[in-house]
Amino acid sequence: MLVFTSRRRGSALLLAIFFLTVLFFLAMALLELLPTELRAAQRQRFSQAAYFAADAGVTEALAFLEKHLEQELEPALAFTVPTGANPHHKMSGSLGDWSWSVEIHPDAETPPRGTNSLRIYRITSTASLFEVPYRKITVDAGQESFAKYAMFYDQGEASLVWDVSRNRVEGPLHQNDVLRLYIPGGYFDTEGSPSFLGPVTSSRFAGPEHGDGVEYTGGGGKPYNKSGSPILERYQRMLSGGREALRTGDKTKEMPKNSRNLAEAAWGSETSAPPALAGVYLNSAVGTGDFNEALGGVFIQGDVDAMELGVSGGNSTVTITQGGKKSLLTVYTEGGTNLPAGTTVNGQVLPKPLDIPAGHTVLKKADGSYEVVSGTTNGVVYATGTIHSLRGVNRGARTVAVDIERDKEIVVSGDLTRADTPLGKEPSGSRDVLGLVGYNVRLGRAIPRNVNDPLYLYCTIFAGRKDGSGGYAVDGWDERWGEVGKFIIHGGLIEGQDKPWGYVGSSGFPFYEILYDSNLAKAPPPFFPMLPKLHIRSWTEEAQ
Repeated sequence: MLVFTSRRRGSALLLAIFFLTVLFFLAMALLELLPTELRAAQRQRFSQAAYFAADAGVTEALAFLEKHLEQELEPALAFTVPTGANPHHKMSGSLGDWSWSVEIHPDAETPPRGTNSLRIYRITSTASLFEVPYRKITVDAGQESFAKYAMFYDQGEASLVWDVSRNRVEGPLHQNDVLRLYIPGGYFDTEGSPSFLGPVTSSRFAGPEHGDGVEYTGGGGKPYNKSGSPILERYQRMLSGGREALRTGDKTKEMPKNSRNLAEAAWGSETSAPPALAGVYLNSAVGTGDFNEALGGVFIQGDVDAMELGVSGGNSTVTITQGGKKSLLTVYTEGGTNLPAGTTVNGQVLPKPLDIPAGHTVLKKADGSYEVVSGTTNGVVYATGTIHSLRGVNRGARTVAVDIERDKEIVVSGDLTRADTPLGKEPSGSRDVLGLVGYNVRLGRAIPRNVNDPLYLYCTIFAGRKDGSGGYAVDGWDERWGEVGKFIIHGGLIEGQDKPWGYVGSSGFPFYEILYDSNLAKAPPPFFPMLPKLHIRSWTEEAQ
């Protein structure tokens, strides 16, 4: 039998008192911490609710802008902003007990403040609870130009495939259709530069039997095994970014239905219509100088037999032939000119010679008279009809366009080069960017076909429209057997329908290089077609 002595009982009592004291203080600390933690959790939930409310305002504003940007591809420009010193558009809404208010401010170059076709907006969304503001989100959002793509296809032709061993694309590629790749035997066992040096996306998935959504043909196999797991080294052979650079099932990027915005930009006025008679026209308005100020670009009524871009004395020229008669447009940026006495200028006969300084545009009409406007125009040259021949050297930022809604075309008849870039060299700037916009952009039959003497096209080409028709074509691609050509595009190619260009070793232009010009993504040709979607350029948050 064990018996505790009084000393042992005293030690146990002291130990119990010690633990009770420790537990008491722990309980007190817990009671002190619990409200603090509850308040912190409440503040966190409060902050999250304020963020979600402000974010809802940003989301609604983006949806509103994108809806109206899409409608700009329709007959009328639907999005307008109240004019004034600080034009803006206001929106408001709620999310639960919270309310949000939004202001949309266009950039200084975005309509109605400016005339840039690349629209940028600042969206400010403020979240409030019982009319007390708590959080503000400021977003800069802007459109992206189709010039951001090295290659873009709306619809592909099932019989046409991309041979990864022969062709290379340096920049982003997107196809709204299924991506079809031809993998020759032994390709994955070879070394060399990948075929795709930028991201590759497609909107359609080839089907459940295709592991990554791409339709592969040829004897080289697929870049994944029988279970569908990727073979990483094979993807790296095809794409410089590996498997991560390929995305199928991406969103569809819609092409515009028409080129009316380019027609409006070329005429430069919403209050008057261009003349109906065939000819070359400059629209202008009364200004503060000696001459009327240019309102837009160059508007051409009717078909164009030939158009040649050139440079004279460092100044840009465009020679336009209609019905066998020539008009000459000169944009004086590097120096002026002198018009002799007796010349008819703006409907008046000059009694004495007239000096035209730099900063003016001069149109010598087919009848020999002159039209002079102040300013260098906005760079758009628009024709209501087909341009049957286009070639030359481009100086300045320019877009040559025709009416894609009425199936009008641009026929390329020779090299299209840049004044700021030696032939065969890569462009290093954006001064002389060129865009072509047509239902079809065709390489004419008269172009020599010689692999060792390629056709150079320093431009980004937009051919087609929203319904998936129109594209980049080669006239007589299956004719003149034994004559095989090559073209080199320094820029990009966007088309509605993929078309055949030739037979390897037999005819047409089966050899080509599309060398991406990243400058075009940052500074696209003037009024070049835009994607109706907005992307966020910057995002900042602050408590109120």
